Amino acid sequence: MISWFLIIGTIYFVALLYFAYLGKKKNKYSNNDYLNAGSNIGVILGFLTFSATLFSTFTLMGMPNFFRTHGIGSWIFLGVTDVAMAFVALWFGFYFRRHIKNKNFTSMSLLLKESYDSSLASKTYLLGIFIFLVPYVSIQIRGISVFLESILPFEVSIVAWSIIILLFIFIYSSIGGLRAIMYSDALQGVILLVVTWLIASTCLDLLGGDLQTMFSKVKESNEMLLSTPGPKGLLSVQFLIASFLAIILMPISQPQLTMRLAVIKDTKTLKMMAVAIGIFAILVILPTIVIGAYGSVFFANSPAPEFWKAVMVTIQHPIVGAIAIVGLIAAAMSTADSQLFALGTEYSATTGQDRNHIKTKIVLVLFSIAALILSLFSTNELVMLARVSFAGTALLAPMIILAITKNIKLNSIMPILTLLSLTLFLLSLLQVVPSTYFNLRIDLILLPFLGIVAFSLYLKLRNRKNV
Repeated sequence: MISWFLIIGTIYFVALLYFAYLGKKKNKYSNNDYLNAGSNIGVILGFLTFSATLFSTFTLMGMPNFFRTHGIGSWIFLGVTDVAMAFVALWFGFYFRRHIKNKNFTSMSLLLKESYDSSLASKTYLLGIFIFLVPYVSIQIRGISVFLESILPFEVSIVAWSIIILLFIFIYSSIGGLRAIMYSDALQGVILLVVTWLIASTCLDLLGGDLQTMFSKVKESNEMLLSTPGPKGLLSVQFLIASFLAIILMPISQPQLTMRLAVIKDTKTLKMMAVAIGIFAILVILPTIVIGAYGSVFFANSPAPEFWKAVMVTIQHPIVGAIAIVGLIAAAMSTADSQLFALGTEYSATTGQDRNHIKTKIVLVLFSIAALILSLFSTNELVMLARVSFAGTALLAPMIILAITKNIKLNSIMPILTLLSLTLFLLSLLQVVPSTYFNLRIDLILLPFLGIVAFSLYLKLRNRKNV
């Protein structure tokens, strides 16, 4: 398997370097090309880069591990949620693209600053994405580094693997810009989909060869895995509603996804891309059910790294195992590169761009270092950490939606309330303040509150315009 890994891995990394060269060749150092990939992306590249950025390490590692602990309700929930998210992407993308039409859009932070006529809006947005996206990048790096350190016979530590991965991300991202990232995402998305189905097919064979036998064995192992809220009671109504809202708002609240809606060629392409995203979501989630079922039967009480090693390497054909390792690296990089580049773009945009995008590259390095440091302290609970990231950035969505649905200057009420909500949510995570009030989760209080305020302001502004 190691020989195959070295061969396939070398081909993969050579492809990334080629994409960097191709991106640089097409960019010609113009702002629109480097930062926005020319704003002329077609449907195939569009949905592949969106999907690869969305479905990361936690899809292949986190979700199967989540199932063997909390049950199949997580897959039913995620399937419905991701399809709903595709419709949100279509709805938001339509209004967002109409709002930025005839504008030189470079970043959401600048758009918010202009819409609210206040730097507080952009600073609140930048603070929110920094606090909740850098840790999310760190769990991608942490997950794959732990796996590589445990499975490969090389004398390479978790820290060294993290540095190697981040270094490659910086090389092709800084050279080729967003276009190189999108090309690499397209390849990474295909690899992730193929790897997931290959692993699942082996797991299904070992579970009896058909779904009925598979579910019968899961029932024998732990019947509560086949119902909600699961054996540990995590999948409660409040948890599912809060998670649903956090996930479907990702195209609005997370800059790496928002940018992909901005650079799509036209509205027709956006519609086709949204449908393709929903299809891709179902295709990539279905096989993870089988992988998780295998884990619940044969590795119910094993630590996560042991389960990952067995299901992706030990029980697989050497070639499949090698492809699986490369696929995991690709999954981690496809999310990390997009988020780091988005963070670099957003922060550097507030100070203006230079010809060679030095500021963007410097910020990219700084955020990579921050993600590296945080990865050293992350846990193996990839799904739960990802969910916290989604919930935190979701609090930015009402402020963003209000900004793109009105073409008049707004006051600072929404930025102020958003900043206070982000602070309160962060304090609850740090256990400084309670995480529930009136028997409700704090995120189920803050997000609806911000949504109601934003909608009230929208109606007030509309009525004023009519008068």
